[in-house]
Amino acid sequence: MRIALFDENVDDLNLLQSLLLSLASQEHELATFDSGLDLLKAIGAEEERFDIYFLAVEGKQLSGIEAAEAIRESNLEALIIFLSEDMEKMASVFKFQTFDYLLKPVLFETLKETVERARRYFNTIHPYFEFSFKKRNFLLSMNDISYIGKSGRIAYIHTENEIYKSYLTMSEIMNKLNPDLFIRIHGSYVVNLNYVTKVVNGEVFVRTKSETGISEAAISISRTFKEDLKSKYAFFVNQRRVKSIK
Repeated sequence: MRIALFDENVDDLNLLQSLLLSLASQEHELATFDSGLDLLKAIGAEEERFDIYFLAVEGKQLSGIEAAEAIRESNLEALIIFLSEDMEKMASVFKFQTFDYLLKPVLFETLKETVERARRYFNTIHPYFEFSFKKRNFLLSMNDISYIGKSGRIAYIHTENEIYKSYLTMSEIMNKLNPDLFIRIHGSYVVNLNYVTKVVNGEVFVRTKSETGISEAAISISRTFKEDLKSKYAFFVNQRRVKSIK
């Protein structure tokens, strides 16, 4: 998740950043702002969209409430979490569809619980697959992933437009993926059922895109996963038919 932190109080800002970096999960991309002008520039830049904003209510140059107004003009999906030393100001922030309101000084356990709730929220509304490679963090929509294949220590994450790499183990990959959408068909492969075009003679054909257009990748089915694939794919196809009839 891409997270923006805004607080004109540099000490409070550094503390919040330190707490977030101390969380068990290191899959968050953080950007800090102690200047209201810099924050407004980031809010107005399409390529700088954030999933979560932590906004200090109090500010001389720009208040968190003013920042929230700017955010909601172009982004209705981002989660806004306010920070304040004053509980009585909470009533003034609800009009921004506020996700949480944290009192300063922010406690680690409180922050951790809030971030975990935010993660669960995003995975419910827009399932994401988070991973890192060579100190870079990535966040992909699960709907964009056609299949994942392991070769040695590297996992190759295939989307229609790009192939990403990660050092995740297959067990870690399966724990992150939506089990209703993805199924393991081989010791080294997991496929997105939405991209499966057919299952023939011990192979799964997955829709892919290349420079020459739409094509199919053929992936062998391991005997270990054959029966699970057969039942799950049949159920998936049947559910898709029902939805199309409705």
